[in-house]
Amino acid sequence: MTMILKGFRDFLAYKLARCLAKRSSGEAKRGNGAGHTGAYLLAALCVYLAANFQAVAAAQGFAKEDLPFLHGVNLASGSFGARRVPRRYGYDYIYAGPASVDYYQSKGFNLFRVAFLWESIQPVLNGPLSESELKQLDNLVNYATGNGLFIALDVHNYAKYAGGKLGTEVPIEALGDLWGRLAEHYNSNPRVLFDIMNEPNNMPTQIVKEMTQGAVNAIRAAGAQNVIVVEGNQWSGAWHWLSSGSDILVELQDPENNIVFSPHQYLDKDGSGVQPYCASDNIGLERIQSVTQWARASRVRLLLGEFGAGANSPCSEAVTSMLDFMHKNADVWAGWAWWAGGPWWGSYFSSIEPQGGADRPQLQWLTPFLFTR
Repeated sequence: MTMILKGFRDFLAYKLARCLAKRSSGEAKRGNGAGHTGAYLLAALCVYLAANFQAVAAAQGFAKEDLPFLHGVNLASGSFGARRVPRRYGYDYIYAGPASVDYYQSKGFNLFRVAFLWESIQPVLNGPLSESELKQLDNLVNYATGNGLFIALDVHNYAKYAGGKLGTEVPIEALGDLWGRLAEHYNSNPRVLFDIMNEPNNMPTQIVKEMTQGAVNAIRAAGAQNVIVVEGNQWSGAWHWLSSGSDILVELQDPENNIVFSPHQYLDKDGSGVQPYCASDNIGLERIQSVTQWARASRVRLLLGEFGAGANSPCSEAVTSMLDFMHKNADVWAGWAWWAGGPWWGSYFSSIEPQGGADRPQLQWLTPFLFTR
């Protein structure tokens, strides 16, 4: 289907270019009534072709090869208050608003990884999506994508639902049901990426593969051609992508061939991201080497979905050397997303949300990479 749409899109693009060229030539030559009539008909044809070209491009969505290099930030406040039942919007959690979007876009960011909780978007397993939650999420998604930015929808649940683990206490088919409904809702917006599940852990990697395949199947069955973002086992750590067995995810089947794999990598001693200090000034570079080699050999692309560090040395060197490497290996790396930004972070050590109108120090490390391919 994608190849057919691409062919039709290219045909329309060719016809549109010819149409515009003829229209320009006709306007230069016209000088009588017949010329005016022909010009009006040609103008109408150009409008028709332009409208259909845009419609086909939107229906096709972005192929992973066509994405710009993604410079992102995690807007994670939609996952706050996870232990509170029920959660109250505006009290326990909140989604970022236009001010955050505008700020990061002005700095050069083009991707927001937006965390939400499965239990809030789908209060009953296999049941309908919450209209009130979708409305809040849509406010952010529509504003950001309407401004030409990308959104990665992140089910921030660690392969659990209401505390029950997928594959044992929760049927893995439930994740496919969720994504089928989300895909049906968002499939008309090609700037939305589908991040299947945040950081599965402490489970067989085969289950991660099976639940992810079920979600991919449901997304494509809903007619969505959007980019799908796949995370690995053991918190999706880049440095143990191979030892966790996450390399078997390359066996996932996608009829659209539109999957990006998303390791995460923190730079503190144990890689958990809970400490502000980095293990060394080149620890980031070291920790992403093996997954980069695997991706190149497997001919797949990567998106570093989470990384962050405190405002100190050697973290500044560790972050910049890692980003420099990823940009120099853009045949493999499709982008990155800093952890974190958006509202309610306060003095959290790796937040880059401005405080008191002032930029956070880590933004200076990221800035040289924000306007580069």
